[in-house]
Amino acid sequence: MAASDERSSTERMAACVASRLGSGMMPPAVVPTPTGIAVLDDKYFRLRLFDADLRPRQQLGRSGQGPGEFSRRLLSMARDSVGNLYVADLQGVKVFAPGAEGYQ
Repeated sequence: MAASDERSSTERMAACVASRLGSGMMPPAVVPTPTGIAVLDDKYFRLRLFDADLRPRQQLGRSGQGPGEFSRRLLSMARDSVGNLYVADLQGVKVFAPGAEGYQ
């Protein structure tokens, strides 16, 4: 799949997710994963994972200052070639690695 095709598909999925989240606003970051998409939900300060049919599969994080918690401002997200997700907030960057039971 060409990069522009993947981006277009991801943007369509992001719009669908935004409508399902009920905010009507586009999330701050949407990244394709091997099994669907990852979405930063800045309303509830968490990382949400959806399968290719946009069914919710996993939620990570919450508002706070401790391990696995996000500050009150999610900045961006990226994925590397092995599937790790990097989420930047005001506290720094958190890394979520894929595993047999989802991202950890």
